[in-house]
Amino acid sequence: MSLATAYPTKPAGSLPDSALGDVGTRLRRLRETALPSGALSGPRHARALDSLYAACRSASSENWDGYGARPVGASAFEHAKVFLQLLPTDASFPDVSVDPDGEIALEWYLAPRAVFSVSIGEEGLISYAGLFGWNKVNGVEVFAGAIPVAVLQSLRRLLSSARS
Repeated sequence: MSLATAYPTKPAGSLPDSALGDVGTRLRRLRETALPSGALSGPRHARALDSLYAACRSASSENWDGYGARPVGASAFEHAKVFLQLLPTDASFPDVSVDPDGEIALEWYLAPRAVFSVSIGEEGLISYAGLFGWNKVNGVEVFAGAIPVAVLQSLRRLLSSARS
């Protein structure tokens, strides 16, 4: 089941809240401040933020997947939120999920051999992997308030192949 099916799109800040404990409290605070003036604007950006919050909310407690998954942390949420804000305006927004290690996964899936994925962790490291036909790319970059060049180039490569 996709996130879109499990968590229908609603305006930012309107999702019901069932996050528990300290992580839930931190996520609620982050959500309340997620739309400062001049930041994410328009329905497209609001949907991306809602998808991020829904994914993090569903993974906010220990063992959220029934197989020992770690909860997503507030820092990972904040890094992912900023990453989404920094996406180029012509970029499509990714599918958002949480990995069992607590990292936030952003994926652009266009076709079986046209995929790009980014995982963002608590420490601000971005792990990425892409498949562009028979060509592959992967690596780890530090996220310091700007999308790393290697990640941006890979995303542009994927999106330009879709336009061709």
